[in-house]
Amino acid sequence: MNKSIIKYFDGTGTDDKGRTLNATLAWSDQKLESTHDYIQWWFPLDRRSSYNASAPIVDHETALEFVACMKCKTNLLKAYNRFHRFIMNDLPNRFYTLNHNWLRITRVITSLRLLGLHEQSGHFYNDVINLYKTHETMIDHNTLLHWADAAGKQLDV
Repeated sequence: MNKSIIKYFDGTGTDDKGRTLNATLAWSDQKLESTHDYIQWWFPLDRRSSYNASAPIVDHETALEFVACMKCKTNLLKAYNRFHRFIMNDLPNRFYTLNHNWLRITRVITSLRLLGLHEQSGHFYNDVINLYKTHETMIDHNTLLHWADAAGKQLDV
């Protein structure tokens, strides 16, 4: 069980840098773009981050407790909504050229599914696929495959 994830999302804990979820949710888009260690806390996975060795890992027991914690799910939804606004806010810089945000998108889709927000995971996947359909030349096929795999879907574009 990884209690640090539960505490971070229920509002009683901080990340490894002492930041609360609410503090990071208030960051500007520029701060979200230039800071690279919050995303592993907002959207934890069931495997070690290659970028942030101190990022939390979701094990089976943690996922079960998270899904049962309404405040945790509500706060994850806030993180998702903030990240969605961030990504969609400045598309030429955040989406259209190959960069770390494409990896972040994979992480978000995966984490939402892992922590019980399947509907939001599917919506986010559909949003980025719809953007691809509008701007095909900007996203490579390999990235689309990663996003489809993270969403548990077959790629149909």
